[in-house]
Amino acid sequence: MWEYSEKVLEHYRHPRNVGKIDNADLIGEAGSLACGDSLKLYIKLDGSVIKDAKFQTFGCGSAVASSSILTEMIIGKTLEEAKKITNKDIADELGGLPQEKMHCSVMGQEALEDALKKYYGKEEIEKEAGLSQNGDKIVCTCFNVTENQIWEAIKVNGLKTVEEVTNYTKAGGACGRCKGVIKDIIETYLRKEGQAPVMTAAQKILKIGRVIDQQISPQLQKDGEQAYAALFDRIQRFSASLCQTGFSVALPNDGAKDFSRLVLDTANTGLSGYEVSQKLDSQGIWIEMADSRHLVLICTPQDSDRDFATLLDALSPFKKTTPCACSMPSLPVRSEEIFTPAHAEYGTIKAILLSESKGQISGAAVCCYPPGTAIVCTGERITAAQISYLEQAYLQGASVSGGLEKDGRLYVYVCEE
Repeated sequence: MWEYSEKVLEHYRHPRNVGKIDNADLIGEAGSLACGDSLKLYIKLDGSVIKDAKFQTFGCGSAVASSSILTEMIIGKTLEEAKKITNKDIADELGGLPQEKMHCSVMGQEALEDALKKYYGKEEIEKEAGLSQNGDKIVCTCFNVTENQIWEAIKVNGLKTVEEVTNYTKAGGACGRCKGVIKDIIETYLRKEGQAPVMTAAQKILKIGRVIDQQISPQLQKDGEQAYAALFDRIQRFSASLCQTGFSVALPNDGAKDFSRLVLDTANTGLSGYEVSQKLDSQGIWIEMADSRHLVLICTPQDSDRDFATLLDALSPFKKTTPCACSMPSLPVRSEEIFTPAHAEYGTIKAILLSESKGQISGAAVCCYPPGTAIVCTGERITAAQISYLEQAYLQGASVSGGLEKDGRLYVYVCEE
C-alpha cells in the first residue's frame, strides 16, 4: 500500500476548483480514458493573468489531488509564471507523491502545457521545454506517450531507469514492448549530459539485439522486397530478349514461384545444355546446373542490368538451328545386390572400362549429376541399362563421379570375385 502525505489526502477528499468554465479562454487536455487517467483543465484570463481555473479529472486519488493543487498554484499567476511550473513542482506542493504515482503530476503539467500552446503557439512551448529536437514520435502506444514526453520527464526529474520512466509517464507499464526504446532514450539523454553509464558486455549484446530487431531487420525486409521486385522486372525483360537467340524459357514464371531460378531450354541451339554450359564457363559465366537440354541459372538482387546484358551477349551467338536430338533415357532401375556395401568397400577392386563392365559387381557407387543420385550402387551387379545411361550422360557432358576418367574414356571400379 502506498503512503500519501496529508496534503494529498486533503486534496483528494476535498478537491478545489472542480468543474467547468463555460467561456474559458484556454483549455488543456492530457491522458485519455482508454489509458485510465484523463484531465481537462479550464483557464479564464484577465489580460495575461490567470483569473480562474477549474478541472475535470477521471483517475485515481493522486490524479485528483494533482489536478486540484495545480489549479491553486496557477490562479493569480501570469502566463509566463505558469509556464515555468513542472510536474516536480506539483508533486512538491503536495508534499510528495509515491514514485508509482508520479505520472499523475506529469499529467497535470501536460494539461497546462497543452493549454498554453493554444496561447503562445506550439513551437514556442516546445522550444521552452527543449522538445523540438526530438520530434513527436509515439513510443508507448498503450498509453499514447510520446518521445518528447519521456525526454521531458527524464530531464525534469533526473530519471535514469525504465522503471522510473514508467512511474512518471506510464510508458512501458502495459505490454512492455516499448521498454527497449525507452532504455535507448534514457541512454541518449545521459550521453548528452555526460552521464552515460558504462555498459557490461552482456548489456552491449542485448542492445545490439534490440537495434537489429527494432531497426535493422524491418529495414532489411523492406529493402529486400524492393530488391526482389526489381530483380523480377530484370528477369522478365531478359526473358523477353531471348527471342534474339536460340534459347527459350523452359519454365515461364509469373512471380508466384521461385522466379530467381531461371531455366533455359537449349534444344533449338542444336547443342545440349552441357555443351552450352562448357562454352559459357570459358567466358567466366557459371551455370548452376545443366542437363541434356537445359540450363539452370540462379539470379540474385546483386545481378544488375549490366550482368543480364553480359549474359544475353554471351547467349546471342547461339542462333536457332535444327533442334538438338539430345535426350536422356529414364533412370535405370536398381539392380541385384550381390555384396553388402561394406564387403565391397573392403574387398579387392580394380578399374575396367565402363563399356566392358556388364555383369561385374560394382566396387564403388557411380553418381551422375544431374540428377545427382547414384546410378550404380556399391555391391550391385552392373546392368546394360546402367552402362547405357552413364555413357550417354558422360558423352553429353554430365558430371560423373565414382569412376575414373582416362584418355576421354570412363572406367568404373569392380570387385574381384
